[in-house]
Formats: sequence, structure tokens, C-alpha cells
Amino acid sequence: MLDLVIARRYARALYKLSYAQGEVARVLASLGDFAKIFAEREDLRRVLTHPAVATEDKINLIKKIVEGQIALDFLRFLLEKGRFSLLPLIYDEFLRVYRDDAGIVAAEITSALPLADDLKKRLVALLGRLTGKRVELGAVVDDGVIGGLRLRVGDHVVDGTLAARLKDMGETLAGAAPGTGGAP
Repeated sequence: MLDLVIARRYARALYKLSYAQGEVARVLASLGDFAKIFAEREDLRRVLTHPAVATEDKINLIKKIVEGQIALDFLRFLLEKGRFSLLPLIYDEFLRVYRDDAGIVAAEITSALPLADDLKKRLVALLGRLTGKRVELGAVVDDGVIGGLRLRVGDHVVDGTLAARLKDMGETLAGAAPGTGGAP
């Protein structure tokens, strides 16, 4: 919980700085690219969080990956404060603040098969009208849903998948079985 509070403070400060300098898009892209690499590469995480590796060596490594002075200075700051492990949380919060400020809502649709582009466009238009915001839609294919769709918009989830319906049916049937406190 404390890590999230700290990550939010850092992300908001970074957003204010990058906004004031007209560099939000560049910082967002640079930090996002680096956070992705940091999350995927265990060797990079070990080097950048290891206390025996000199800060300047870490900065030289980061310079090979990161573009933009604001992002580089921010990552240096995290290193010096011993908060580099918070980078994924900070990036997620920075992205949230950016989306809020830009009037963007993130949505994700999960289906068993890839959806047609025209269906995605219609869904984006509908969600845009319903939310009054610009919609960034991510599509996930998961054969575990069996059929139907699961839609997540912000913190709201509408699960119309066959897997969810089967689970609900199983729970209903289990609750109605004799000796379980269900109906006689």
C-alpha cells in the first residue's frame, strides 16, 4: 500500500513536470518502453536494483535504452532514492493520470476468437458515446472464455462469456444440491 502511495506521488510529479515542458507524449512513450523492458528482462532488473553496481554504471546502461532527458533524469532520481523497483507502479499511475487528463478511457474486450475490425470500431464508437470519452480498446483472445465476450471499461466488467455462465450455473446447481442448505 505504501509503495502505491509513493508511486502515485512520483507519477503525478513527473506528469506535472513533463506537461509543463510539453513533453508528456515523449515521456509516456519513453517510460512505457523502458518499463516494459524492465518487466521482461530479469537480468536488467537485477543489475539496476543491485546495491553493488555503481549508480553511474546503471545510468550508462539506462542511457542506451531511454530517450529523452526528462525520463532519464527521472530514472536517475529513482536510482538515487532506492525506488527503482517501483517503476512499473509509477508507469501505470503516470498512464492513468495522462488518460484522465486527456479524457481517455481504457477498455479491453476478451473473446474466444479474434474480433473483426468493423466490430471493434463500432464498439469503440458506442463506448465513446456512453462514456463521453475517447476510448483506447485492447483486444484479447482467450479460448478459455469458450464463447461470448467480456468487456472491461475502467473498473467496470461486463462478463457475457460462456465460461462465466457455466460457472454461475454450476454454483447455482451446487447450492441447490440436497444437504447443502439449498432448496429441498
